[in-house]
Amino acid sequence: MRKMLLLLILICSGTSNGEPRPASVDRAEFNAWFEQVSNHGRFGPDDQLGTLNLINAGIRRSAAREVKEGISVSLARTAETGKAADNQSPFGHDMIAVGTLAAEDGLMRGYGADRFDVAFHGFVHSHIDALCHIFHDGKLYNGHSQERVTPHGAEVLSVLNMKDGILTRGVLIDLPAYLDVEYLPDDHVITIQELDRWEADSGTRVRRGDAVLIRTGRWVKRAAEGPWDPMQGAAGVHPRVATWLAARDVALVGS
Repeated sequence: MRKMLLLLILICSGTSNGEPRPASVDRAEFNAWFEQVSNHGRFGPDDQLGTLNLINAGIRRSAAREVKEGISVSLARTAETGKAADNQSPFGHDMIAVGTLAAEDGLMRGYGADRFDVAFHGFVHSHIDALCHIFHDGKLYNGHSQERVTPHGAEVLSVLNMKDGILTRGVLIDLPAYLDVEYLPDDHVITIQELDRWEADSGTRVRRGDAVLIRTGRWVKRAAEGPWDPMQGAAGVHPRVATWLAARDVALVGS
């Protein structure tokens, strides 16, 4: 899982915190970080969960004990159905049975029904990545060949391995709130030092088995300024943050 994570966070860019632009990372440096945070073989040669293995019964009980208010907070967004700079594959929605027609094909319909179509990878649609999502040097997590992701689906490491659900402590690192801004600018690079300061000032330490959610305020910015292509610039974590997350032994990360 952590090996996959390092690949994903390399897409961020920026200079506002004094860090070099991550796009300048060369292959040798990347490979060094890659090996440093690798979990290949850590949970056995047949493992298909990665660091989700860290969420055991004790972690779940500990997370449940921290509940105070019982409030439900969704991480989902309303489906984006309009094509935009950051949404080249809009969410598709068709009604296949509706109540506005008294009869269809000569038959009375006593129900409504619809169909959804979504290419969910990217920056707009809420989703969680499976361990089969990223290839590196022809390999998936735990050394599986990338050829095991076939036209018929993934033979290993698919999202179906998460079918039992994920229950653990979630840690929201809300950097706009911490920095007293509406949202982070596109050139803001989130560094290890910034995360250390957040931990110290919040009194919350990221720990083994956590789900870490790093908020940049991207949707607030989008509402204020309109859609843009995040691949051309967006606030995000510096690649070195992968080593910080690995040191904390987090189970999964989102943003």
